[in-house]
Amino acid sequence: TRIQLEPTVYNKGMAASFRQVVKAEGAGALLTGFGPTFAGYFLQGAFKFGGYEYWRKTIIESVGIENAIHNRTLIYCVSA
Repeated sequence: TRIQLEPTVYNKGMAASFRQVVKAEGAGALLTGFGPTFAGYFLQGAFKFGGYEYWRKTIIESVGIENAIHNRTLIYCVSA
């Protein structure tokens, strides 16, 4: 992000930019934004994959296992 925001300051590649940031602000500066990013991806994954599993199970239970076997691709697509 810093390379994109300040290309004149951080213009020597990724490793050199990391060293510049560590030298100027300390190693902790490399983790800026890690918490919100982790929380966002965690919630996204929980809802996306959790929702898929919930709806797949619910649909299979409602149509019956025999019908689910014959229409599994449709069930997977609808669940997703």
